[in-house]
Amino acid sequence: MAVGFLSDYKSAGLYVHLPFCKSRCSYCDYCSVTDTSVITEYFLSLYNEIQMRSDKTILIDTLYIGGGTPSFIEIRFIEELVQKVKRSFITDIKEFVIEVNPDSLTEEKCVLYNNLGINRVSMGIQSLDNKILGNVKRIHTAEEALESYLLASKYFENINVDFILGLPGETAESVSNNLSFIRQYKPDHISYYIYDNSHDTLLKRMIDAKLVSMPDEDLISDWLDEIYLFLEQEGYERYEISCWAKNGKSCLHNKKYWQNLSYLGIGASAGGHLKNLRYVNTDSVKAYIESFLNGEYCYSVYSENSQDQEFIESIFMGLRLLQGVDLSYVKEIFGNKYDSTIYEFLNKLRPYLIVNNNCLKLTENGLNFSNFVFEKILEIGDNLYGHTE
Repeated sequence: MAVGFLSDYKSAGLYVHLPFCKSRCSYCDYCSVTDTSVITEYFLSLYNEIQMRSDKTILIDTLYIGGGTPSFIEIRFIEELVQKVKRSFITDIKEFVIEVNPDSLTEEKCVLYNNLGINRVSMGIQSLDNKILGNVKRIHTAEEALESYLLASKYFENINVDFILGLPGETAESVSNNLSFIRQYKPDHISYYIYDNSHDTLLKRMIDAKLVSMPDEDLISDWLDEIYLFLEQEGYERYEISCWAKNGKSCLHNKKYWQNLSYLGIGASAGGHLKNLRYVNTDSVKAYIESFLNGEYCYSVYSENSQDQEFIESIFMGLRLLQGVDLSYVKEIFGNKYDSTIYEFLNKLRPYLIVNNNCLKLTENGLNFSNFVFEKILEIGDNLYGHTE
C-alpha cells in the first residue's frame, strides 16, 4: 500500500458529484437536492471547475460519477462531462463507475453508458422488502430493483449492489430475501452497510420522535454474523469493512481513498487529495453554482497536511482494508519516525489491532468496533501531534 505523503500524484482518481435526485430517501445525509431547475447551471459550474483544475501532467486512471442519482440525469449531460474530463486531463481509465438507482436506469442509458466507456455500475437497492423501501421513502419496489439489476447485467460485467442492514421494518425474512437474491444472481460486488443513526436525517428525526420503530440491536448483530458467513460461503472475499468482491472485482477507485492515494473531487461536497493538499468543496449546491460559475473556488475544507497528519490519515484510512497497512511502505515513506506511534496504537488498542505479516490490521474484534478504533486513533494522533482530523 503506497502512502499519500510524498507519493507520486501524477496518477489520480477523479470523483464527480451529481447531487440531483427524483426524491430524497429518509436515511440520506449526502449532498443531494430534488430541485432540477438548476441542473444546467450546475453542469456549467462543473465544467468550469474541471477547467480550473485542468492539469495535463496528471493521469486520471479511475473515474467515478456519484450522487445523488447520476442515472436520473439526462445522458447528454454525462456525455459532455466525460468529454470535458478527457480534454482537461490525460486519461487512461481502468475503472469508470456510475451510480444508478432502479427507478431511473433504462436500456437506452445502459447502451450509452457502455459507449462512453463506463465499465462498472453501482446500484443502490438497499433492500428487497417493499415495506422497508416504503418506510425509508425509496421510490422503487423490490420487483423493479430485480428488473433493473437484470437489465444492467446484460450490459456490464462488473456490478456492485448496495444493501443497508437495520432499516425500519427489518426482519429475519427481509435479510433472507436479500441473501437469496445474492445467491441466485451472484453480483460481482456487494456493499453491505449498517444503518448509522448518528447523522441528522429525516429518518433520525422520525426515530427520535418515536414515529418509527427500529430493529433490536442484538438482532442486527445476529443478522450481521449471518450475512458475513453467507457471503464467505458464497465465495465473496471481504476486502474492506463493508465491501465484498468476487473474482478480484474490488473497487479500484475507492481503494485510492482507503490507501490515502491521490484523487480529485469535482462538484458540490466533493473532496480531493493531492500530495499533502486536502480539500472539500462546499456542500451547498447554491453556493457551489454561484462560486464556480464565476470561476471562484468555494471550500468547506482546504488544508496542507503536515507529515504527521498524512501519517495518521494513512493509518486511519488504511485500516478499513482487511489487508491493513503495510508497515514496510510506511517505513519507506516516513522512515522510522513513527515506530513509537505504531507501538502506542498497539498498546492502547490491543484487543482491536494486530501486526500480521508486517501489516497493521484490525482484529475480528476491531472490525466489529471499527468506529471506536478510528476515534481512538485520531485521539492518540491529536495527543501526540495536535489536531489531525
